[in-house]
Amino acid sequence: MNNPNEKITPSKIIEEQEKLKAKYEAELKTVQEQNLTLQNTILKKDDEIFELQKANEGLGKDRDE
Repeated sequence: MNNPNEKITPSKIIEEQEKLKAKYEAELKTVQEQNLTLQNTILKKDDEIFELQKANEGLGKDRDE
């Protein structure tokens, strides 16, 4: 649709809309996958922090005894 002499028809408009829709859906899927990866990373770090806190509490109790 970049050619100025090209006749614009409803079918060409629909075709371009479908191309754009597919492009944006692919981009959305990529972003959603990245988001999920980051959320999983955060959960793993939270688990690591929790385990370290439990270990630290255990060390504190041992020291008090």
